[in-house]
Amino acid sequence: FAVAGYFIAAEYFFGHLLGSFYILLGAVTLRDFLYLWALDGAPHGRLQRPAAGRKALNEEIGSLVNLLLIVVVLVALWVLWRKGLPVLAAIGNHVLYSYTTTVNGASVTHPLTVEGFAVGMLVAIVTAAIVRNIGGFLDFVFLRRIEIQEDAALAIKVVARYLIIMLGVFVASGALGLGWEDVQWMVAALSVGIGFGLQEIFGNLVAGLMMLAERPVRIGDIVTVGDITGTVTRIQARATTVTDF
Repeated sequence: FAVAGYFIAAEYFFGHLLGSFYILLGAVTLRDFLYLWALDGAPHGRLQRPAAGRKALNEEIGSLVNLLLIVVVLVALWVLWRKGLPVLAAIGNHVLYSYTTTVNGASVTHPLTVEGFAVGMLVAIVTAAIVRNIGGFLDFVFLRRIEIQEDAALAIKVVARYLIIMLGVFVASGALGLGWEDVQWMVAALSVGIGFGLQEIFGNLVAGLMMLAERPVRIGDIVTVGDITGTVTRIQARATTVTDF
């Protein structure tokens, strides 16, 4: 019975892994077709863009297609594997690591299970994918439907990315069993690092967020920085890119 059980489990997992491979292969193929179709019939909308706006639009279309396909792939994988979830749950309850903390004078054990680790890694991967492709999604769903300048749209997309990163870190930390009491030492060390060695980086970050909010400089403006005169081509939270003539 044990040998038969191992054989059936191996057959089940092999078949479903093969099915998962076909789903991913089909998603990649479908992505190329959707990308070409979207480029052929994509509306420009009313979003005001610089001369290189067509290239940016193509990149945003690709990001939108990738984001939609990520959702489709996740749903398809869940449908494929849903009958095996009870068996996977038994594996997921296996404790990889545990540590003990003191809460209100009582010792509390925090286990890190296979399920928690897998969920944390999945949340991190999905968060990275959403952050990378959220710009095209916002453009097609919201920004292209209203009158808005390119720099204002960029500010909205940058803020959305940071909010998604914060949410992803919070959810992944919860899945991994990390609470504030576990990372407060890291926050304290980071504060000391900012005070001594990261002042310039932190100052650039704050200044970049203020520029995105107040917009004293916009994409397409001609500026002079020291001995360099050029056109502002990109504004991000940490740095602004200026292309000279």
